[in-house]
Order: sequence, then structure tokens, then C-alpha cells
Amino acid sequence: PGRSRKVAQALRMVAVTARRSRIFIDATYRAVLARMGKPVATTATARELGLLIYLMATRGGEYVERGMQAFERIRATRTVANLNRGVKRHGYLLVRIAEGGEREKGA
Repeated sequence: PGRSRKVAQALRMVAVTARRSRIFIDATYRAVLARMGKPVATTATARELGLLIYLMATRGGEYVERGMQAFERIRATRTVANLNRGVKRHGYLLVRIAEGGEREKGA
């Protein structure tokens, strides 16, 4: 019990430090922070770090930094998918307007 508490505390400290960086973990921290608040964001980020460490230790994998652009790309894709699902439920179609002003169907 005491050892796991110390590990959890260390992971929370790393999570708080990571929020000042410009990496994927920071982006996930800020996304949770916007929705849930600082304590929840810190705990969620610490949990994510713990999972990464566990997977690296048990499966021998390496951590590959994906960067903030990857996070924003994933988030944008998820947002569009959620919007598409919502409008289809009400019988509408989401249409993307391309840069040239032409419409693209189903984007």
C-alpha cells in the first residue's frame, strides 16, 4: 500500500510537470482540464503515464512521442465523426466546405 501511494504521487508530480511541455501528454492533460478541472486532469494524466510505463515494462515497447499535432488531428477527426453521427440521427447530412468554396459530401 505505501509503495503504490508513492508511485502514484510521483506520477502525479510528473503529470503536473508534463502540462508545461508541448507534447502529446500535455495536450491530453489540457483537454481533460478544460472539461473536468485540475485535480481530475492531473490524476487522469498520471494514470495515462502509469499505463505507458506498465506497457513499456511488460511488453518491452518504446515510447514514441506523437506530438501535439497528432493529438489535434485525432481530436479533429473524432469531433467530425461525432458531429456526423449526431446529424445523421436527426436526418441531416454534414457537408464539408473545401478551401476553394466547393462542398465535399460526407466529410
